[in-house]
Amino acid sequence: MLVFGNKIVCTSRRSLTQCQACPLGKSSRLSLRPTGHKTSAPLELIFSDVWGPAPMFSSDGFRYFVIFIDAHTKHIWYYPLVAKSDVFSTFQRFQTLVKHQFSLKIKSVQTDWGGEYRKLNKFFQTIGIHHQLICPHTHEQNDTVEHRHRHIVETGLTFLGQCSAPLRFWNYAFESLVYLINRMPTLVLQNKSPFECLFHRPPDYNFLRTFGCLCFSFLHPYHAHKLDFRSSPCVFLGYSSSHLGYRCFDLESHRIYVSRQVRFHETVFPFEKSEQVTSLPVPPTPPTYLPSLNPSPYFLSTTPQPAPPNNPILPSTVPHQTIPLTIASTTPSSPSHTAILSPHACLSNDYCAGIGSPSSDAHVLRSAATEQSGSAAEHPSFAVTSPSSAVPTSDTTKRLMSSPKCRSVEIINNSARPGSNHREVYCINYS
Repeated sequence: MLVFGNKIVCTSRRSLTQCQACPLGKSSRLSLRPTGHKTSAPLELIFSDVWGPAPMFSSDGFRYFVIFIDAHTKHIWYYPLVAKSDVFSTFQRFQTLVKHQFSLKIKSVQTDWGGEYRKLNKFFQTIGIHHQLICPHTHEQNDTVEHRHRHIVETGLTFLGQCSAPLRFWNYAFESLVYLINRMPTLVLQNKSPFECLFHRPPDYNFLRTFGCLCFSFLHPYHAHKLDFRSSPCVFLGYSSSHLGYRCFDLESHRIYVSRQVRFHETVFPFEKSEQVTSLPVPPTPPTYLPSLNPSPYFLSTTPQPAPPNNPILPSTVPHQTIPLTIASTTPSSPSHTAILSPHACLSNDYCAGIGSPSSDAHVLRSAATEQSGSAAEHPSFAVTSPSSAVPTSDTTKRLMSSPKCRSVEIINNSARPGSNHREVYCINYS
């Protein structure tokens, strides 16, 4: 762009002078062209990278995985890891595997010079493997393995979401996906699959099943006796890397079986139903408080206990609590004179707020025992009297019985007599 007089003239000619300030404020990544390097045989170049850590451990205790990709056939080898430090031993296993399976040697390995691969650098120099490194912070040079990582994670999460499986099974989903990727035809290989290019035979597509579907494995050999069921509902979690069989997760025992004799229901996903069942509201269980057989003076409470919570499933009732009033003595009562309080002998919360806290000779208990009809007739230790006929022996008992809301008094352990060493218990019923 040129300026003549008061006019600006545009031109296609580039200025020979370069601005040194523009790179300071406008520097950005450059688009990298393909190198054009092509391999002629399998295992000439291996791409490798580690993914992780996962936000949670898998069901079999892994948090990372490493993949090795052959540049010629695009075949992927998947290995789960407990820690990044396991990469060294994992690569040695991988090298031994391909050496004996294909009678070929690895010539070059390309990594990102992460900490887990620095220990391998000396090992590569010892056995004659060329270690290719990408430039720092230039992951696009290792785009082959980076794209595979994204493909594995995103599609694996799709597997888990489609069957509503828990996220702890991410390792089985990722491993099953790699199994499928190696058997999917691709245009890069002239509509051949990586499996076919590496093993020189087509894969068996009839062996494939839907991940996370309902299946029934033949489990009779694992049972103890002849009357056990021959199978149980399981969930299909992929293919075994060591067997020609399916990996089945038993919903009852939570065990994983590897079997070839499996029947599938590929339109039913058990995890969906289990999620629906567990999402239903569970009614809370009211707490049960039973009186002690030998109450100690140290457990006598002067603070009123809160009323049990209302059950939202049952019809709403006025909250109540049971306050048995005990007259402490020097000798605790024997177990034969102890009775379980009936739940209808209760004091309303609003009335408790009016009379204040019980005295030190009152032991506050709550009972969730089921009311039995005719408790006075069925239990000889129960005696029901009117408020006037009861014999109060403490100021707190007298004050509670003189209330107009007092309906009846239950005297538990009616064998107690004045002057005896037994504990006398009153249970006052309020309307």
